[in-house]
Amino acid sequence: MVIIFYIFKFLTITIYLIVFFWASFYLISSFIATIRASWVPYVPSYDEDLARMKEKLKLKSGKTMIDLGCWDGKALRFFVKNFWISKWVGYDFNSSAIVYGKILNKFYKIDNIELHKWNFLKVDISNFDYIYVYLLPEYLEKIEDFVFSNMRDDAIIISNTFKFKKHTPYEVTTNEKGKERILLYRKN
Repeated sequence: MVIIFYIFKFLTITIYLIVFFWASFYLISSFIATIRASWVPYVPSYDEDLARMKEKLKLKSGKTMIDLGCWDGKALRFFVKNFWISKWVGYDFNSSAIVYGKILNKFYKIDNIELHKWNFLKVDISNFDYIYVYLLPEYLEKIEDFVFSNMRDDAIIISNTFKFKKHTPYEVTTNEKGKERILLYRKN
């Protein structure tokens, strides 16, 4: 009985240490990522917005998609489950979020999403048909020139909730309260 007690105690302490180190890694890397991204906070895509996208978006199969600032890839996992896109790629500064996203992808048996810890402003986005962004307006303003000057002529930007400052969306979907939730942009 005493041996079982010590085994249980050892396992409990081990689990606490693993959780402590994972939480520490997550918090430290999130803090570093937030600083590197000029204090861009993480805001997860709302499930109701994702459901609205499932209903309203008509994405063509066989195309490619990139998520700029993907965090753990939640939106990409949604798109994988609901649309027949051939290539899915996400970029974010937060290494712990990327690791967590890769764990979730394994858990959900999703093997066709590439998640990268990298500055998406240094990525060639001209190879993608769809560009997904869910960033606050001040950050959309910071990346607007980069995105619109480097995207393909026929690419479509899917912006969740927030508008670019200099460009006008060609299609807007609102929620039940009339608030803009899905904004689609083209280069011209």
